[in-house]
Amino acid sequence: MTMPTHLKSHLDQAKISYSQISHVPTYTAQGTASVMHVPGKDVAKTIVLRTGEKTLLAVLPASYHVNLNKLAPIVGSDVRLATESECYGLFPDCEPGAVPPFGELYGLPVYVDEALADDPEIIFSVGTHSDAIRMSNTDFVYLARPQICSFADERSHLISSVISTDTTRRKIMNNLARRGSVFGDLFDFRREFDEMFNRLLSEQPFSAARSVAPAPEVPAIEAWVDKEGKSYHVRLALPGVDPQNVQLNVQSNVLSISAERKMTRESKDVNYLRREFSYGTLERTLELPEGTDTAKIAAEYNNGVLEISAPVAAAALPRRIEIKSAVKPKAASAS
Repeated sequence: MTMPTHLKSHLDQAKISYSQISHVPTYTAQGTASVMHVPGKDVAKTIVLRTGEKTLLAVLPASYHVNLNKLAPIVGSDVRLATESECYGLFPDCEPGAVPPFGELYGLPVYVDEALADDPEIIFSVGTHSDAIRMSNTDFVYLARPQICSFADERSHLISSVISTDTTRRKIMNNLARRGSVFGDLFDFRREFDEMFNRLLSEQPFSAARSVAPAPEVPAIEAWVDKEGKSYHVRLALPGVDPQNVQLNVQSNVLSISAERKMTRESKDVNYLRREFSYGTLERTLELPEGTDTAKIAAEYNNGVLEISAPVAAAALPRRIEIKSAVKPKAASAS
């Protein structure tokens, strides 16, 4: 899938200078930043939100977290994350989770966090998991016409996890090194050239080159309602994740799960033959069944699987409705 046609036409008609960047498929904005070798703060992610019956887009740095409590007074009402079913159909020309930050293309308002306004350039997804655009921040604001405000927190300010653990808060260390885009590209080119030259001298095969770790995958889930136990259950595959690096957030009837898989050992002198482990932030958003008691959500982490459960009111459980056959009238007998 390529950039949506009407998005490209929108950019070209505005006569705005931009560069399109193709990369290996990534499924989070932080993963895109990783494969592009830029800090997470330099890449924007678009979050689809709901307020009442209305939909809006929130745009913030990949390394930040949307604070719904901050955004609510700005919007004028309570805000929650949109569910996957609510997003389906709104963006028919985009892959799931790759919504571009141009709400006017879909008739939606756009809110941009102030943290993005500090950078001269902005990088964002353009409808696919393998394409991004880099443009000046001035041109982006001119084209998107967003409301710029403060509603995002750095990930070190995320709410505590409800998972039973001695440490209830985590701190994610952001990449503090800043660099200009032009000089950063030059340094990347110089490093790549040096590695290629060293491989030629040492007669190492190109397949032994140091590769970039794949971006984090979307974690697989199982979810079901236990009618006998009157409870809702979710199992989320999170192998290699420290439970202290898992965060759960409940807003209305939407459960948001965020986890970080960290690299435990890295050696710059190793030429990987294969590198298929993925690292970074993994996120899922689930709509809870009607009647779920969100105040009693419990979570446990066992053998790489996060297990979440919550009681469900009996009245909200599905039940089978018996269909009775209508009594047929007796045929009149001939006299």
